[in-house]
Amino acid sequence: MLKFFALVLASLSLGVAQNYQDLQKLGVNFAFPRPEVGNLAPKLAQKAAALGVVRVKLFVCDPWVVYQLRKYYSFAKSKLEIMVGMPQWIAKPPQGGPQSPVDWEVVKACTDVIKNNSDIVTGVFVFNEPCVHGLCFDGGGKDLLDILGYYTEALKDTNMSINVPFSSSCIFPMTPNKIYFFQTVVRLLNKTKSPITINLYPYLDYAFKPFNIPINHALGSEGLYGPLTEWSQIDMDIARVHKDMERLGPEFKDTPIQIGESGWSHAYGNYPQSWEEDFARKQRVYEVTTPEYANRFYMNLVQRLHSLGLAGIYIFELGSESWKPAIFPAYDGEKHFGISGLYDNSSKAPWHIDNPSKHPPWTGFATMRPEDWREFDDEQAQLQARVKKNPQDWLAVEQLKIDAPAADKLRNQTVKQQLKADEQRGKHALRAKALDCTPAHHDTYNEFGNKIPCCKDLVVQSVKCRGTDVCEFCMPSNKTSNKTSNKTSNKTSSKTLSHAAQKWQQVQVGAAANLSWAACAVGALAAATLLVGYVALLRRVSYSSLIPAASVEEPCEIQGALEKSILE
Repeated sequence: MLKFFALVLASLSLGVAQNYQDLQKLGVNFAFPRPEVGNLAPKLAQKAAALGVVRVKLFVCDPWVVYQLRKYYSFAKSKLEIMVGMPQWIAKPPQGGPQSPVDWEVVKACTDVIKNNSDIVTGVFVFNEPCVHGLCFDGGGKDLLDILGYYTEALKDTNMSINVPFSSSCIFPMTPNKIYFFQTVVRLLNKTKSPITINLYPYLDYAFKPFNIPINHALGSEGLYGPLTEWSQIDMDIARVHKDMERLGPEFKDTPIQIGESGWSHAYGNYPQSWEEDFARKQRVYEVTTPEYANRFYMNLVQRLHSLGLAGIYIFELGSESWKPAIFPAYDGEKHFGISGLYDNSSKAPWHIDNPSKHPPWTGFATMRPEDWREFDDEQAQLQARVKKNPQDWLAVEQLKIDAPAADKLRNQTVKQQLKADEQRGKHALRAKALDCTPAHHDTYNEFGNKIPCCKDLVVQSVKCRGTDVCEFCMPSNKTSNKTSNKTSNKTSSKTLSHAAQKWQQVQVGAAANLSWAACAVGALAAATLLVGYVALLRRVSYSSLIPAASVEEPCEIQGALEKSILE
């Protein structure tokens, strides 16, 4: 146990250097537990949010599951990027076999789920390891290509990613009979700038050949548990995918790559008995199926995101599946891939190295929309009815305990934000009403779209703003400027003027929070422009007199930050 925590600390110190933009590409597969144990989707969604995972890959395209993720990520105020799934057993019910027809009604309905949740859904996975199930070659890939083509066309204007998770055995080796199929697939992926996705399991590779593969080679920990190796298993596999993309042709050599599934089981169960079949293998697998090894593997995956330039990695999986059969080669290790158990203490998870779900850029954060709150209220009523009927319904009881206070807190915060926004709008309105003319260096159009004439001795001048746009600003006339400066000093370059205008546009909204912004802003503008020859602007006393008196809500020093931003 001490060794495990020491390893966690070492991993954390190693991972601090990782850029959070890389770390947020480490996602997790959200596979559903079997129905017999109850619907655990809400608890798993809550766990994903607590872990700090940004990217979640589903094996369903169910709006209710998307809602559950939205809800708990909203409560956590975290980023969320969902890849919904259209696996073959849903697209081609009941088993997803080659002979089963495509249910196009279900396939098309998924498009609505994606578009209705486009603020948090980033794409769709089509099928899962299709080649293993005879859905790729020798005519078996028609349905896959048809569905992939449909989503490519239907979602072409939405910036969505459309992927197919292939098993490593499907791509390796890239034999001649596979070339045309993969050329067709990757051409479709390139239309949406989507990566080719491969599932890689060094843990299972080691379990298959435990006496031939060094454990550090499988873990990606060169020299830690054995001799130094030039390549780790994942390094070699990704290099091999790059080579295979080149083999498809020059147009495919720069195709991005992501790992759709990879994991390391953290528990095995009882120690294998000597009388059991395949005892030697089971014993070797048992020895490496521990939290220490699993955590080390995931920390190494974080490093691979950056060093291999991957588009992303999805860990398999969020919840363990203890009912799975103990099949070859990992046997009981097959049951315990779930990181919910490995990281029972969420703060030890890789995502808390730098907490990417809390970092800018401020996009992709889950929010509860009005329709989501309506669904939430209906859900709460149903949960309360379940508890009333059966007080021992522990899933409903636990969910009510978590959801109700979290929702009240979020709703109160939303109300406060709305009140603050209303207050800001009120202050903007007061300022607009108080000013019956536009002062120097201001856009003649105020924030309400109304054109306000220039103040005395100012003239309208067109300057570039907001990139390539042209704005009308009130500027001192040449006649006014000549009173305080010679002709040379009055030759202000259009480049400097445009830059000043753009900077003023950027800070204007934030500075206008109260009436006292003007006095500080004018002083800041005059001080800054003095550095580039704006002598004429020293006549700011007349400008200040245009601003009605107001109580100062914030010290001028705080608002004085504008000084550095006007002409940077």
